[in-house]
Amino acid sequence: MDNTLNAPDFQAGFCRPTALLRMLAALRRGRSATQPMPVPVPVQRISKQATLRYPNLMGARIECLEGNVWVTLDGDCRDVVLRAGQSLLVDRPTPVLVHALADACTRVRPRSAGMDAGPGPA
Repeated sequence: MDNTLNAPDFQAGFCRPTALLRMLAALRRGRSATQPMPVPVPVQRISKQATLRYPNLMGARIECLEGNVWVTLDGDCRDVVLRAGQSLLVDRPTPVLVHALADACTRVRPRSAGMDAGPGPA
């Protein structure tokens, strides 16, 4: 199963005809058509002892929704363990490893839709 997320996945709502219908509905409710519509952020399930590598998450927030994950940023002496309900704001433009200490569920909230936030093999 390919769990790779690419930047277009974060923009998927803007590429589909339903996005146009949402924008029209927003106009009827008095909302500006130029305001971006909320785009669902994919949830990533990680099996125990599996590791995801993200090339650059500068400015993104890694959220642990279930389980426990160990997060390390390349070149950073900090190692962070996140439990369910905790998150980490990535403050440097380096590769990030997210390792599941137990079966886990994470989500990366990108700083912008154009960010390269797709995980790759560790």
